[in-house]
Amino acid sequence: MVRHDDAMIHSENQLGKRSNCISERLMNWKTRVTADSTICHGKACIKGTRIMVSVILDNLAAGQSADEIVALYPTLSTADVATAIEYAAELARERIVVIDAA
Repeated sequence: MVRHDDAMIHSENQLGKRSNCISERLMNWKTRVTADSTICHGKACIKGTRIMVSVILDNLAAGQSADEIVALYPTLSTADVATAIEYAAELARERIVVIDAA
């Protein structure tokens, strides 16, 4: 039998672990998204490509899956698609997001 207090502690520990995992993933986009004034007019792009984050998000909004997007843009990986979502999530928090120049 699990006591209510034990269940709450377990639940809080799991939530803490999940929050840490989410925080780590949300910071990951900073290593994969770049903005360079000489590439795509300084728009946010996936590092090493000329594919703008907005293009990936537009494709997702149109109902394309990550695999379909990768098929359309072979220089991308599904991790890059996830990175675009992470970047968008950061922007949705209504803060100023600074991208280091490449």
